[in-house]
Amino acid sequence: MDPWDPNIMTIGKIFSGDGTVNSVDFHRSGNYLVVGNSNNILYLIDCISGQLRQKIYARSHGLRQVKYTHHEACVICSSDKKSDDIRYLSLLDNRYLRYFHGHGNRVSSISMCPNDDNFLSSSLDNTVRLWDLSSPNSIARLELPYNLDSPYAVYDDTGVIFGVQCRNSGTKSNHLKLYDVRMYDKGPFVDVSPSASQIAFAIDSSMSSYVPAHPQRALSSQWESFEFSADGSNILVRTKSDMILVRFTCFIGNRQLSCEYLIE
Repeated sequence: MDPWDPNIMTIGKIFSGDGTVNSVDFHRSGNYLVVGNSNNILYLIDCISGQLRQKIYARSHGLRQVKYTHHEACVICSSDKKSDDIRYLSLLDNRYLRYFHGHGNRVSSISMCPNDDNFLSSSLDNTVRLWDLSSPNSIARLELPYNLDSPYAVYDDTGVIFGVQCRNSGTKSNHLKLYDVRMYDKGPFVDVSPSASQIAFAIDSSMSSYVPAHPQRALSSQWESFEFSADGSNILVRTKSDMILVRFTCFIGNRQLSCEYLIE
């Protein structure tokens, strides 16, 4: 077998759709990929053979967030229509196994726990809920302060830490609050909200050629989503501008996160 060279990458397959892609998720095995689009169609793609295995229409409920569970034939998905429910879908027979009721506004994120059948969801009703796939009702609820909006919640790779990204509607500042799932009710143990001076220092010390004209541009860019690195030592934040932010100075247990901002 020839060694794989990450510097030589080519397009393996192109799938033509009939809508804007709004959700993509790989199964943890890497064998399958689910893709949702704005026309409320879910595609199941076999990553090994490069074949489209299934095309499922979700027009009655709509389709926004689609995330794999641990099973290769099951996903959880949210709606882009009037319903604020989350649905547990079997791809084997295109059947909804369960509906999860509780949110009072559109679901903004879904994150599956890497260790068990729990998952997190955030909503524009300013709550984050913890669920178990076996029950239609949430098992825990975190209510955010009234002045924080646009929540987005994600587990880290241990399933013990989760983060909630949100925006202060008054100051327009971005926040990333980190919680221990075992004592989330005690509040976040870290609240990351980089200052103008932190961003200016990071930009000045950056070797990147993509340097913005002023730190205020990086500071005012609204955060849209984020994810933890596999080792939990870094956080990548995607913004609504042309920038991504990487690595914040804070601690998770005995792990230190460094501070650096990269421009994409």
